Amino acid sequence: MNHYECDLLVIGGGLAGFCAALTAAQAGLQVVLLEKTAQTGGSSAMSGGCLAFAGTDLQRSHGIEDSSQLLFDDLVDVGKGECDESL
Repeated sequence: MNHYECDLLVIGGGLAGFCAALTAAQAGLQVVLLEKTAQTGGSSAMSGGCLAFAGTDLQRSHGIEDSSQLLFDDLVDVGKGECDESL
């Protein structure tokens, strides 16, 4: 078994883990990042890269009326009862 000394141990090589590790390393900390799978990236690596926004300037310029509430309602509908609406 290998033994490593570090200031910060980051568990998970997804987007958040890499951001934490990079920020800590830039601050001068010795960082070790662990990933349990053969591929880094976590769920971010599987993402289609889509982000959802509501009421943007682009939508308005195309005559699309949208709001945070409509986006919320759509996400709850798509979640088919699997999401916690209070979050």
